[in-house]
Amino acid sequence: LKCAASRQFFICGLNGLAAQSGAGRMARLDVLDVNEHGRKRGPLAWMWAQWWLITLGWWACSIMIIEALKNAHNKLWLSVFGNLIVGWPLVAPLALCHSCDRIRYHMEKLLLVALLGGVEMNLGNLSLYHIGPALGTAMNGFNIVFTFLVASLLGADDAGYTCVTSLQCFSCRNVLLLFAMWTLVAGGLVTALLGNDSWDSTSTGVVLKLLSSMAYAFRVTFIKLLFGNNEPEVHKVAVPRPSKFQLAFFANPMVGLIALGLTPVCEPTFVMPAALPIAVVAGCGTLILVFESRLTELTSPLTVAVLAAAHNILIVLWFHFKDNEALSTAQIIGFGITTLGSLLYLLSKNLPERGYSSDKWRFPTCESSSSDESEESDFECNDVDLESSTASNFSCSAASSAASGVAGRRAPPP
Repeated sequence: LKCAASRQFFICGLNGLAAQSGAGRMARLDVLDVNEHGRKRGPLAWMWAQWWLITLGWWACSIMIIEALKNAHNKLWLSVFGNLIVGWPLVAPLALCHSCDRIRYHMEKLLLVALLGGVEMNLGNLSLYHIGPALGTAMNGFNIVFTFLVASLLGADDAGYTCVTSLQCFSCRNVLLLFAMWTLVAGGLVTALLGNDSWDSTSTGVVLKLLSSMAYAFRVTFIKLLFGNNEPEVHKVAVPRPSKFQLAFFANPMVGLIALGLTPVCEPTFVMPAALPIAVVAGCGTLILVFESRLTELTSPLTVAVLAAAHNILIVLWFHFKDNEALSTAQIIGFGITTLGSLLYLLSKNLPERGYSSDKWRFPTCESSSSDESEESDFECNDVDLESSTASNFSCSAASSAASGVAGRRAPPP
């Protein structure tokens, strides 16, 4: 390790590293760069920790993708080329520059999240062949309901867990949370009921749309369980979490492969998409997944679902001012209700939280002398020797447990 004279490096597990060096092995470890004033953080690290900046990036990429898909008649083939043929090789260098030990250890979880993402996207697109636009708009509210239930039952949302498992839904915070959630659902229903779009549907289309919403709920919940919270302890674990680009390395080809399997049924005639839409889908599709994963890590699955519902307003306003698309009275009323629901949800998140506090993401950790946030950037390429890192972290975890016992605090689980 090269140490600058003006910096101090606090390395967790020095004893474990010394034991490994006796066998002639050297390990590159992620260290905490802390000076006397606390952690030094660059502008990119600061931006990566701001949920509102990540939300703006996510929404901007969504608008660009919809622009690319708006006039495309071969959407499945565009997904095949954008996600599989171009998007996969594009994200590969960014994913493989991180330690491959992370991929090997989290392989099953990454494949599961990728499979759910591919199923969600393609089933949602396929359902539009069987249901009308109005019903599709109304059923988008199920994303919020299913996300609340799945995240609560699996322990990915503290407030929802308290409400569902302990039946403590009558506190001020939980009542406002539930009211905000159903207000957001009502916004989509009002837009569909007052509009002039078709309600034509079949049972197949309804089932496909519901399955797509369920896949969405499980996907964002599993992303939260995979990446955990934005806490200092989570990063200093025996097996580091995968990067967001490593998740995209599995998700991009999965979306393309499922779309390729649906082409014989929905788009049997091959049409080569234009180069610009392919580039937009490949680049912005990857960034959307990265931003969405980071936003889930910083907030909660339900917050991401609420922001996904709210960003539809921005998309409609974009095309209204850009292409002079008319706004109907139903859309204005529905979007007003959705905006109200989003504000109520924001208010509920700012109320003091009482009761159950989940420890779902507290992995075996090493104590640090700094309480500042420790977040490894997904844009940095670091190789970690998994075996050496594991020995160091377990050594430090044992010392931390002893210290925690002396201090009267509960030691982290082994």
